[in-house]
Amino acid sequence: MSYISKRLASQDSINGLNSFCYFFDLKTGCKLIAVFDALIALLQLYRINVAETVEMATSPEPPSSGYAFLVTREPEVDMFGSPVETNRPQPVHNMTSYWLRVLCSVTVLKSILLFAGTQWDHISLLVAWILLTAFMGSFSFFFNLR
Repeated sequence: MSYISKRLASQDSINGLNSFCYFFDLKTGCKLIAVFDALIALLQLYRINVAETVEMATSPEPPSSGYAFLVTREPEVDMFGSPVETNRPQPVHNMTSYWLRVLCSVTVLKSILLFAGTQWDHISLLVAWILLTAFMGSFSFFFNLR
């Protein structure tokens, strides 16, 4: 941590980065990014809740969230007892609303870390934001890889 603090404190380490979109300083730019990112994540959480409420109101079956591994019927088999292969691609994962909520909540946490780190000039919060962003980026890359 002390190496990062010394590197960020020196003036020659970041020469070309002085403003955000030519209008704002870096601190205001980071705060705008944090607020915008949190706002988008909260809107996604709202959309997930509305979609699940509509699904529960219109569908006679229970919602798919939380029931990802629940088997409701026997698989179709041919006359020899082996399962019939369908033409549908079988996904490696099942993206339920639970996981979407977790990802949106972590995004809100990341935004809070970025906002607090820039507001109070706390380097450890900014390093935690960078690490969490890198982890979430690699997680979503491998999670969406098919």
